[in-house]
Amino acid sequence: MGFFAIRHSGSDKFDIDDALISLSKGANNLINLAPKYQSLVDQDLSLDHIINTQRADLIPSSKWGEAINQLGNEPDQGKLFGLYQALTFITSHQMSGFNALSYGNEISEHFLK
Repeated sequence: MGFFAIRHSGSDKFDIDDALISLSKGANNLINLAPKYQSLVDQDLSLDHIINTQRADLIPSSKWGEAINQLGNEPDQGKLFGLYQALTFITSHQMSGFNALSYGNEISEHFLK
């Protein structure tokens, strides 16, 4: 996945060509990811999903209680997407710095492979 950036090409100008390339890459990434997200929405959540996700060490063991509590707050709590949302919520709201980025990346790679 990519990040969008606009680079300065001079003291008062932006590199518009580079910005358009970045936006195009980002749009293509979204187009490629949409079916994967839809697949998560379409799949019912099972105990096996939870067990396999926990075994994958996607978040610290100490955060699993909070993740299960968050799952209960997710609108899609009965879907695999709800588990994905609960885990990403934990990394973005209860973790910080490199750990949040690292665990968040692992979660996305696990669910969106």
